[in-house]
Amino acid sequence: MAIPTEQSFLTASQNDEDHTRTKNEKKVDRSLASLSYIIGTIVVGLVTLSFLYAGGTTTTTTTTPYSSNYYGSAEPEINLLRSNTAGESVGTNEMGMEEGEGFIQKLKHIISHIYNKSFKKKLKHHTIQWPLVLYSSFLSNFNIYKGTGELGAMATPFAPAGRPTTIKQAAANGWKPLEKECVPNLGYPWAFDGKITDGAPVTLYYSKETKQNDGVLTGLAVHYYDNAAPDTMIGSVFLKGDDYDTLQVAFHDKNTDVCGGGSLFSNEPYIALLLADGKGRKSFPMTEDAAKASGEWAKGSCLNGMGVHYWTDIKYGSNLSFEAENLYPMAPMYNQKDGSLNGIMFVAAKLMHTWDTNVCDLPPKLTPECLTTTNFWDIGPGQVQKQTDPPVPLSMCNNFCGDCQNSLTGALDVFDTMHWFFVKGGEATTCAPEGVNSC
Repeated sequence: MAIPTEQSFLTASQNDEDHTRTKNEKKVDRSLASLSYIIGTIVVGLVTLSFLYAGGTTTTTTTTPYSSNYYGSAEPEINLLRSNTAGESVGTNEMGMEEGEGFIQKLKHIISHIYNKSFKKKLKHHTIQWPLVLYSSFLSNFNIYKGTGELGAMATPFAPAGRPTTIKQAAANGWKPLEKECVPNLGYPWAFDGKITDGAPVTLYYSKETKQNDGVLTGLAVHYYDNAAPDTMIGSVFLKGDDYDTLQVAFHDKNTDVCGGGSLFSNEPYIALLLADGKGRKSFPMTEDAAKASGEWAKGSCLNGMGVHYWTDIKYGSNLSFEAENLYPMAPMYNQKDGSLNGIMFVAAKLMHTWDTNVCDLPPKLTPECLTTTNFWDIGPGQVQKQTDPPVPLSMCNNFCGDCQNSLTGALDVFDTMHWFFVKGGEATTCAPEGVNSC
């Protein structure tokens, strides 16, 4: 084997320096090429600007506005047509500049044109997904509706089961499409095993799955069987049905096309109840500060494993009547520390939880065999309307502050709940001081 000499080391070093210099020169060349392109584009723009400013002609067009692929909607970044007072279109050139515009306005159009042509079109399609996690129903991690179990359970003592936030997760965990058509403002409907039942009275909605975008969660619906929806809210809050009445919840605002297959963009989490028969929507405050500022919501208790509850009344707003027929059937829950949204709770003024009475005693004992037969509502015998002597731990008034114990009325023996969470639990759902409830 030849022994390396000093000259060979020098030669190798020289070669490395030459290689490094070549790489650097290539980087400089690329940078110069990019700079030349930008300068050239600006020069062309300035020449065009000078031509237009000197009185050059423009071509009148009535083409439809440019649709941005980046935003995934039909709204243009630059409005190419503007109506004058007579309702006629104004002439524009190919950059969207109108005749008679001033120097500054033309310069803005040129900058926007260069940005769209050179940079914006290169940005990758991307859907901002919310929620990233989804859990529901106390102790439901043991029943059949958990799917494969790969979605896990929330980090609370109540162990709500993980639910699918994408079409891929839904298909892998026993959910199937209800129909091929998209439901406006909600998305494409999926149900467990492709059927809505009193065992799985829930529909999850997703955006369209394409090569560019995953189908992601865009809404949910909870179906109230056994005439549990209050008569005072059917046709307004609840959508009336033959076998059940439904609450429909959207996770995107009305300007988002959840059916089109394009990217979904959202700057922040959003929840709204779609009112029945196209009568609009009721947006929920996404922070505790927003709930307070609205004047519409009354602060309830903070319960460990859940968060701070807020309530409203369909007749009296934050001045709760404590009458079941007026109590809004959904309650947001917030992080006690930072006020962010933890989840939402659905409420019924009767027992909705079901189980196999051949396996479970009444009230059901929390045995593994019994837990496998339960449905989507929170496990248990319901929450009593009036506290008993001796007191029981499951009292509906634990969720409220104020004079609930002497005022709550209207339930058929008990209330029942179905909790949905958009956080993993842990510190986000911790209340202080600890106790049965904290007001």
